[in-house]
Amino acid sequence: MTKRRAFLIGFLGLVTAIGVVKGLSMTPKLGPAQKPIQSVNITVPQASREQFFDQLEQFANLHGFDIRIAPTTPDNEHYSVQMYREAISVIGNSSMESEKFFFGFYQNREHPIPLGSVDKLISALKQAVESVTGVTVSLAK
Repeated sequence: MTKRRAFLIGFLGLVTAIGVVKGLSMTPKLGPAQKPIQSVNITVPQASREQFFDQLEQFANLHGFDIRIAPTTPDNEHYSVQMYREAISVIGNSSMESEKFFFGFYQNREHPIPLGSVDKLISALKQAVESVTGVTVSLAK
């Protein structure tokens, strides 16, 4: 009886492991334009939001981005920020907490973007928005 139970448990474990491996292999692979090259978290106090948006617009204009800033909820608590130019997009939102924005830097085409150029953009973004009272920027992990 014990050998039979051990065999059954072993067999069920093997079947489960095979199912997990097959499931993982069916997970779609994300292309370069579907996952961020790098990302940052930006905390913006409610009272500084308009000045923060002004700084984002200045950053976008200085670095050749088209920009769109729009509320994502009727109460204007949560926002989406989209910045686009030929090879790179910067997408930000405050979907979970109204004072915490997540910004991802994405490539628009299949051609790789040198990591150094994204680092320079992040540094420039950080410098632009940290001039606003209470705003903090940190690299996302």
